[in-house]
Amino acid sequence: MHTVVIRASALAVALLLGPVCLHGQGLVRGAVRGPQGEAIAGASVVVPGTTLSTRTDLSGRFRIPSVPAGAVRLLVGAMGFARADTTVSLTGGDSTTVDITLAFAPLSLPPVDIVSNKVPHFGDRPPTSVAQVTEQEIQRRAVGTIDEAIEHVPAIQFVNGQINIRGSTGYVQGLNSRVLMTVDGIPMNQGDRGGISWDLLAVDDIESVEVLKGASASAIYGSKASNGVIVITTKRGRVGAPQFTLGQRVGVSKVIPRGLIGS
Repeated sequence: MHTVVIRASALAVALLLGPVCLHGQGLVRGAVRGPQGEAIAGASVVVPGTTLSTRTDLSGRFRIPSVPAGAVRLLVGAMGFARADTTVSLTGGDSTTVDITLAFAPLSLPPVDIVSNKVPHFGDRPPTSVAQVTEQEIQRRAVGTIDEAIEHVPAIQFVNGQINIRGSTGYVQGLNSRVLMTVDGIPMNQGDRGGISWDLLAVDDIESVEVLKGASASAIYGSKASNGVIVITTKRGRVGAPQFTLGQRVGVSKVIPRGLIGS
């Protein structure tokens, strides 16, 4: 009999407190719109200090149930809009409607670094060793292909027509040795897939050639340039009267007497 009395008392307490808890909460609903009255879908609506939050639907409307009665603070935000902070009054067991307008706000982004290769002096402050072959040097040496223009650069070797910078490892015939060649910033080959076509560009169209030695070049171009980069800058049009260039190359060869062949 004693146990029955305790259960009846607990039931009475629950019945008394239930309406109190119910009347201590309410419903907050409304809509979020832009400066021209357009609906903002996906905007976040948060009640600070609680776990209550929601997002607006396609029509910009939201609904938050079980909100504690009293002064309710709402934080509303959406990408591309300034955040709104507003407070509404809510009566227990009732609902309140609030329409919120967000103002446009540009996105704040960190500084962006842009790397450009089409510049007169590439590598003024290079992170690695840079060797430059100017247009005057190319003309003085009377070369016919790009590899002939750079074969005299220190630390460069050619193995079966493929370049090897500073004795770089990983060389495989037909797979190159992770040396990348670019023309005006555009990669002309895959540094780890196939060799470089040295007759890709006429020498007369080249303004300068820079050779970036070492693995530091991979910070800009990735792993395909881990052993270096050949940066080719082509000539550009200039303001003024047209100019014509005439070049002539003369070579001398000597025929080996038949009796000396094989001796």
